[in-house]
Amino acid sequence: MMGMNHKEILEELRKKKIDEGLYLPHYERYSIANLMSSVLRHFGLSPLLEPYPLSEIIELNTKDKIVLFILDALGYNLYKRIFNHLKAKFKILGNIEFFPMSSVFPTTTASALTTLNTGLTPLQHGMVGYILFLKEFGLLANMIELTPVGMERDLLIKLGLNPMKFMNNPTIHELLKEGNVGSFTVTASVFKNTGFNRMHTNGSNVKTYQSFSDLFSMIRRILKNNKDEKLLLIAYWGLADTLGHRKGPLSDEYESEVFWILRMFEEEVLNKIPPSIFKKTLFLITGDHGQKPTRWEDEIWLISSDEFCSKLSIPPTGEQRMMYLFTKNKGIFKEFFEEKYKERAILIDSSYALEIGLFGFGEIHSNLIDRIGDFVLLAKGAYSFNYKYTGQERSLKGKHGSLSEDELFVPLIPIG
Repeated sequence: MMGMNHKEILEELRKKKIDEGLYLPHYERYSIANLMSSVLRHFGLSPLLEPYPLSEIIELNTKDKIVLFILDALGYNLYKRIFNHLKAKFKILGNIEFFPMSSVFPTTTASALTTLNTGLTPLQHGMVGYILFLKEFGLLANMIELTPVGMERDLLIKLGLNPMKFMNNPTIHELLKEGNVGSFTVTASVFKNTGFNRMHTNGSNVKTYQSFSDLFSMIRRILKNNKDEKLLLIAYWGLADTLGHRKGPLSDEYESEVFWILRMFEEEVLNKIPPSIFKKTLFLITGDHGQKPTRWEDEIWLISSDEFCSKLSIPPTGEQRMMYLFTKNKGIFKEFFEEKYKERAILIDSSYALEIGLFGFGEIHSNLIDRIGDFVLLAKGAYSFNYKYTGQERSLKGKHGSLSEDELFVPLIPIG
């Protein structure tokens, strides 16, 4: 430990409370966006935001390589729980202090991975949810699949969407390339040529894997083949999120998935990297967001013909723990909502959301206002609001999107 400790950072994160159990992201210093500015500054480039205090928690002077390993849905509280249960079974991580960060809003992969690959806040990159209204196309789109809701992957590209220009900003890989720093992305083979992945990896050397053994050997190979080069390597593992949704983030299945992928990371990467490369490499493990355990009894299901949706001009967008609401009459809807749902969620006027920095700071993306509607809905407790877009939607045992600690806070595990 060099300066900051995890308790001090956690205290700072909790100062951003906006309602009972809900917190704003800490874009000022302690978010995943700020972490990427730390990476840029470390490699001698201009940070986009105030950098996360990385140099205060680990020695950076000897490091010319950074490996960022992202586990989808690895929340701070979830990792702390696993760490406390299984600390003795880790070979290296059991002795590593970890630190909290906030994710971004909304706490969802579409927004958070875009931030981790650009260093920008959602306000700046415009990827503000899983399901978004894209006014420029006149439709509701699934932003992971880049397609109109319920249709084939990447159909929006056929309709004219250019993944390379969608965010109107360079990726972090392009910025690093300008600074003569190598950039690699290691992701599952099924994602390689998708529009969503191309959007994030422009400027990066993309490698793919079939399984965790393939993933870890690829990381080793990249480090060995570039032993004398400066580089950032971003690796992504997505299955913990899937298990959290289906089995619950407090389930044995989720805990086992996270433990074993980290245990194999210790064994197949940290223990097998030559010492000469290890001493020059900083390994960072984090999540893009966390997950909230949820029950079907706390789900509010919405359909186009019900009273809730009859007061909207288009279906709600976002996802189950947060929504953007485009109303026919703001005053009438707010009065209805406060009467029926105020114990289950809070309603924030979208203009006020921008004012308080819900989406971050910086230059606002040119299409953002069109995507966030009149109100932002934030689910409280373990409640969720589930709209039937296709009729194939189902109950989930773990969800994210809102701003509880379980969803917003993620761990930063530094090794080096």
